Amino acid sequence: MECGRWQIVIIQKLTDIVYDAITDWPAHKKAVEDYILRSLEQCLPGFSRHIVVQLSASAQTSYRYTLNHRGAMLGWQMSPDQLGDSRPAVAGPLNNLYFTGHWTQPGGGITPVMVSAMQVAKLITGNVHDRSVLPSKAFEPRNIAGAVPV
Repeated sequence: MECGRWQIVIIQKLTDIVYDAITDWPAHKKAVEDYILRSLEQCLPGFSRHIVVQLSASAQTSYRYTLNHRGAMLGWQMSPDQLGDSRPAVAGPLNNLYFTGHWTQPGGGITPVMVSAMQVAKLITGNVHDRSVLPSKAFEPRNIAGAVPV
């Protein structure tokens, strides 16, 4: 990593769990975090020494914020025949009917859901060519208190 530059790394680890069988979610989350860090260290020795802020989420976290069944993070199955143009478009078949969320384009996951919501907001407001439907600060870099560049 280049000194003085911020880097953001997002890692997703799909886990095959029995949601109702997990009784200690903090321990489950910690075990997954530890597994990921061990794996990263094998590929990139010293990686963990450069971590300034580490956040993670479990299926329970996803459920708490989205109310998706058992914390499903991606909505429908993410098979090739259900990606991209194979999902419903954000503009519905009737005037002023719009769709947003995991089940629409561009697809499942938190970030794609935000993208579908932004697309719908732009369609509704007529701002289809710019990002002005979002607060201008949404695109500014943010400094995390106490964090230092790596």
